[in-house]
Formats: sequence, C-alpha cells, structure tokens
Amino acid sequence: IPSNQAVRTAQEIIETGSATYPVIGVLLDRSYRGEGVRVVQESPDAQPIITPGGPAERAGIQPGDLIVAFEDRPVTDPDELIVAI
Repeated sequence: IPSNQAVRTAQEIIETGSATYPVIGVLLDRSYRGEGVRVVQESPDAQPIITPGGPAERAGIQPGDLIVAFEDRPVTDPDELIVAI
C-alpha cells in the first residue's frame, strides 16, 4: 500500500470511524511501462475487463485505453491512479 493511501485511510478512520476505498471497475495492466496507465486488453482469466455498470463503464473506458491523468494530475502507475481516485 502506498504511504499516502495509508495516511488517507488512517485519517478517514480517525475522523469518521470507517474507511472508504476507490472503485474503478476496470482491470489495469500492471505490466505496461509506457505513458499513463493502460486498461487490460484481454482478460487473463475470463473475468470482465470493465465491470458492468461500474464507474469505468459509465465513463466510457474501453479495453486497451490509456489513462494519462486524473483531475488534471498525471498518472504513471496503477497504484498512483487508485490513490488519486
């Protein structure tokens, strides 16, 4: 877990008594090393790449898409994207 995620989670637990976690609704390609964060193009185990009805589907994200920023913040790593969300 990235340290900034742990700090955010701890602060949220202290303030509210519970923690929330980000849900993207998409499989991210952790082996991709190019610009941004890539959505998996083919599912390795036949699970859906895009969760039906999830945030990614509602946003129009497709298999193989590159996510290069979130709220005008560049992202280069799947964990960085999840923390930003």
